[in-house]
Amino acid sequence: MRTIHKIQLEITDIQTIKLPENSKILTAQFQKETLCLWAEVDTSRPIKEIQIAIIGTGNPFCFEEYYHQYIATVQDSFLVWHIFQII
Repeated sequence: MRTIHKIQLEITDIQTIKLPENSKILTAQFQKETLCLWAEVDTSRPIKEIQIAIIGTGNPFCFEEYYHQYIATVQDSFLVWHIFQII
């Protein structure tokens, strides 16, 4: 069955989340004070691990050895976070 799931994210450099195979990440935003990611998923598919990177504006980062997919930019008061999926 296809549905949309919400996953809470930690504000940390790189984290691993679990989603069904072939999930489509839609966006990331703050819901109240919690950073969340929404994805279109097929709940009948096997679960796989996905790496998410969160980078603050002005912070150094290195993606030379990875392919990355931009997800969203979100604001938390005066801080701005840029969220990527590492593929």
